[in-house]
Amino acid sequence: SLNAVPTATDANVATFDATSPACTVNASVRVCNGLDFTGYTNTITMTFQITVSGSVTLAAGMGIAGTGILAVNATSTLTSNGKAWPNALTLNGNVTYTLADNWDVDGLLNIGGATQTINGFQITASAGLTHVGASAVASGTTNLILDGTGTVTGSTGGGVIRNNLTINTAGTITFASGNTFFYNTGTLTYTAGTVVTTGNTLSCGAATTFVCNGITWNDVTLNGGVTMTLSENLNVSGLLTVGASAQATTPTGNTFNASGGLRFGGTTGTVSGTTVINVNGTGTLDGPSATTGGINNPITINAPGGTVTVAATFRILLNQLLYTAGTVVTDTGTWGTGPARRMRLFEGFRIKLISGRLIIRQK
Repeated sequence: SLNAVPTATDANVATFDATSPACTVNASVRVCNGLDFTGYTNTITMTFQITVSGSVTLAAGMGIAGTGILAVNATSTLTSNGKAWPNALTLNGNVTYTLADNWDVDGLLNIGGATQTINGFQITASAGLTHVGASAVASGTTNLILDGTGTVTGSTGGGVIRNNLTINTAGTITFASGNTFFYNTGTLTYTAGTVVTTGNTLSCGAATTFVCNGITWNDVTLNGGVTMTLSENLNVSGLLTVGASAQATTPTGNTFNASGGLRFGGTTGTVSGTTVINVNGTGTLDGPSATTGGINNPITINAPGGTVTVAATFRILLNQLLYTAGTVVTDTGTWGTGPARRMRLFEGFRIKLISGRLIIRQK
């Protein structure tokens, strides 16, 4: 209506309707206050990115070519009308997004913002997920679904995702090596597909539910103040760290299978709950050098062919320690203070004290 290309602050929405011809985004900086393709049946070629400072409406009959990103950076409503977005979708800023229907994103889904909220329906991302922004928090009622092959990269600076997140793919989802994926408050569900977590740490805080279905994670950290509910056993190929602050940590339900060791990370907090911590590989049990806290969950040592070394700094306040297999070496670790505790051995094992070390082996 202004006989000019739109700007980010124009009151009018950039509209493509049934009379609009094909369009090519052929300049590197394209912005508008809103983007509406209702009734559009021609093709927009995304040679470059479009940044929208308002609502976006796609059309079921429109064509989309090119690889340019669609970026939205303001409080808005997003309507797909059943049209899949073939490229990357970026949701920026400390704003609230409302989905009017489900969105299928064939490219990378980028989310982030200090207090970003995504509400309604679901976003299915087929090429991975990136959570951007230092200390960014993404929350809301929208379910995020990973259904293709791609990489998940967590936020730098400890940002966290709180939307429900589901992995259900016939492809491979790789959680970036050397990266920490911070997740809490929602439900993290693994349904199907190959998940690669080599070199990655899953860090959970607050109240988190994990529907595991046999998934294996590299390193797992339960921060202080977390109540983590395991619907099935969670396999940890690397280090399991529990109680990473002074607050109480409560893992409940099923079992952690920790193959790379167990660490109590707190200084004054306690770890308790019904979850059994099964140490089933070669590794060390350790903690801070000075602590008044400890682990109160049942611990099982079942490491056939492995050696579990209990460091002098490890402190456990045991309800029960069940030993079934493996070599256990202890130095001067504190094994319980307070109410009577017990160690139970199956038949066919023996305990020896050699040079100040407690050795438990098969006869």
